[in-house]
Amino acid sequence: MTENMKPRSEEDAKTLIDEHLRNRGWNLADFSKIRKEYPTPAGRPVDYIFFDKNGKPIAILEAKKPGKDLYGALEQAKDYAKEFQDVRVDISLIFSSDGKTFLKKNLKARTLPERINQFPTPEEFYEIIHPEIERIMISLRPYQKVAVSQVISSFVSGREKMYIQMATGTGKTAVAAAIIAKLLTMGKIKN
Repeated sequence: MTENMKPRSEEDAKTLIDEHLRNRGWNLADFSKIRKEYPTPAGRPVDYIFFDKNGKPIAILEAKKPGKDLYGALEQAKDYAKEFQDVRVDISLIFSSDGKTFLKKNLKARTLPERINQFPTPEEFYEIIHPEIERIMISLRPYQKVAVSQVISSFVSGREKMYIQMATGTGKTAVAAAIIAKLLTMGKIKN
């Protein structure tokens, strides 16, 4: 990329994000799944907002021009998520990007910001938000479901090694079985 082709503004970053999302299978013209410049309850525009299958907002992606603090952009997305929470809309995933780098944070699981190689496909995204694991392991406790969701999310984001630390008697075996079952049903593993 030549010097004059490098992204210099937030609009350039959004162009790169749009291209990345399209390459990952997102249809930016399907407003039932994704919208740009969507207003928060206080009227501030969210760069990208994602909806579940019922049309409820579930994730935010905040774009920043290259060189800007992406961790600060995650904090901005977190502030937007709090505005939605004030009107009883629970947004659990937030992302930030400059078009080249993506950061992810799960507010529900209270995870640290994580750099991801690529944004999830729509199928992977909805699996992270609403794991079908309930049909496979209906008796999982809420914190076990969060653990399964986090591992699945990390796996589809490109991580190959993860570590789960849970206290004695909290269901590590059930969580491991659910993770394996989910990866099998998603076709991400064969054995």
